[in-house]
Amino acid sequence: MRCSKIVVLVVCIAGIFLFTTASQAFCGIILHKESYKVIPGSKILQSRQLWTEYYQGNKIAVHQSHAVFITDLNSDVLINISPVRKIYSVDMTEDFLKKMQNLVRQIRKQLEKSGKRLSTYCKFKNLIIKKTGKTKKIAGYSCNLIEILSGKNKIRDIWVTSKIPVAKEIDVKKALDKKRDIKQVFCDLTQEDDLDLSPAYQKIFRDGRVAMAIVTYNPRDTLTEKITKVEVVAIPESIFKAPESYKKVPIEAFMQHSQGK
Repeated sequence: MRCSKIVVLVVCIAGIFLFTTASQAFCGIILHKESYKVIPGSKILQSRQLWTEYYQGNKIAVHQSHAVFITDLNSDVLINISPVRKIYSVDMTEDFLKKMQNLVRQIRKQLEKSGKRLSTYCKFKNLIIKKTGKTKKIAGYSCNLIEILSGKNKIRDIWVTSKIPVAKEIDVKKALDKKRDIKQVFCDLTQEDDLDLSPAYQKIFRDGRVAMAIVTYNPRDTLTEKITKVEVVAIPESIFKAPESYKKVPIEAFMQHSQGK
């Protein structure tokens, strides 16, 4: 088993609920997003990624270049799709979490056998959430800046807006709870603290606010994730389904796809 590749995959799955808010179908929201890293003293963008998120009828679909992740909050079903291998898996959230917990235990054992000691992460201490009063427009939407500090150290800037009606599409509490449960399973493998596991941090988004830009300050680099375009349009139901020509496989087989088997 190639542990490093599987870790990357599970971290991607853990992020499928990044922008989720509350209920009742509206029209459909499409968020075009990008992320990149910048090393201090450099203007060169690194690890640049592009993806699209869809929200409609209490369903979420995240379309990345290498994978598609779908959650149906009505039926509590998760769908993971690999366009490269033309396969997909379908699981109830509870079953998915149990299977991932088993997988994480297996990976941890293998890493520990190789001599790598794993600690428990994901807990920020002395978290401070500060409203700054600063505003600016991102992708045409007026945003307010919220600073996140851990003690005296600023760890994140968030530019949020209440102007995007995602809240009319998605059950915010259910979506955020699922996001937390999934990230909790994989958190130790990422070896990073995760703000999404903080109730105080999640509270920022529970009233329907959307983060138009998130800047995370790491010791070695700065990670920026932002929305570049917003569309309010009807979304075809095919966006929230696996293609009929794809093969359905158990989630365990799906997670092995990086090995080329």
